[in-house]
Amino acid sequence: MDSDKYGSIVQLVIHAENISWNRFNNFLLADSVLVIAWATIYSSEQDSCASRVIQSLICLLGFLFGIAWASLAWRSRDYVDMYFNLGRRVENGKDISEIKLFQRPPCSQPCNFKLISSRFLITAVPILFAVLYLVMIFVTWLKSGARC
Repeated sequence: MDSDKYGSIVQLVIHAENISWNRFNNFLLADSVLVIAWATIYSSEQDSCASRVIQSLICLLGFLFGIAWASLAWRSRDYVDMYFNLGRRVENGKDISEIKLFQRPPCSQPCNFKLISSRFLITAVPILFAVLYLVMIFVTWLKSGARC
């Protein structure tokens, strides 16, 4: 097996993994800013039609961010999996005594931790935030006070 090809595949996996998690971190940062902005307006003493419209726009933006980021996360994990599987195929041609970086460790007990996998977390968290924004928009308009 060509060691340059193998090294390139390892770098592709690392690069795709970094992109995936960096994108997720950027999502969390952007959504934190939106949630704080919404909460600041919600808790202020000024309850007006304009503040509710602004809160609604924040919720709409956050909802769209969540859906978009979930889609990007799924695609990023597809690349990670594709490169990982490519690495496994290349490793199958190697001598058995060599370290196989692309073999995942077996579970010590029967396990299927799909709900804590990277793919699930990176995709589900943005969707959960999108649902949060739907709840927040209802709370915005159900708050007693000024009516539009």
